[in-house]
Amino acid sequence: MKERAPTEPAGRIIDGRQDAKREILVQKLVADLADPRPAVQAVAAKALCGIGAPAIPRLIEALADQRAHLRAGAVVALSCVGGPAIAPLIAALADDRREVSAAAAAALGDIGVPAITSLIAALADPRVGVSAGAVVALARIGTPAVARLIDALADPRPGVSDGATAALADIAARVIAPLAAALADQRTAVSAAGFVALTGIGNRVVAALTTALKNPDPEVRRAAAEAPEKIVAAARPRDRD
Repeated sequence: MKERAPTEPAGRIIDGRQDAKREILVQKLVADLADPRPAVQAVAAKALCGIGAPAIPRLIEALADQRAHLRAGAVVALSCVGGPAIAPLIAALADDRREVSAAAAAALGDIGVPAITSLIAALADPRVGVSAGAVVALARIGTPAVARLIDALADPRPGVSDGATAALADIAARVIAPLAAALADQRTAVSAAGFVALTGIGNRVVAALTTALKNPDPEVRRAAAEAPEKIVAAARPRDRD
């Protein structure tokens, strides 16, 4: 009597079939990102967000596609993945098409705190698109990035200090200025809300600067001492010619 060949466990076979079906679905959805109809692109990006990590390899491949709208769609889908998408999104900041690099900066800003370390490192990137995109992303993250940006003011790498100053100035212009305007609002509830929010942001900045002023590194202390003046100068509206 012949012995039966060993068979694969049923669970492994089912998992393999599910993986194959998912891969086919991912390929179709990535292809839909190149559809000229925005509604189709949006549905595909949302579906890929739902699939998550298993879609990352195909989305990274899509970042090298010749079609800019496909690359931009891949960036949007990667924004939902979080940490594993940070490196490819930072690389996408160097894309020569504005819609792709801008989408990458927005995506990194939306990922938020987990992207801060990589974005600060990207401030030193010699490629203008990468360093400028990192500033935009850090500014988009906003107040959670303030303490790290103040530390970066003393970073010796070329471009990091200037980029950190620019991001802090952008945060000041976007967040602090509107809240300060709310303080002048004659409606009591609005001015009170503005005061509470502005105080909270101010406390974070002051706490970060106070800590930096006690740092044993003299360069860090110097940067912290100069930070307020730099931020105010960078955020001040320039006179138009």
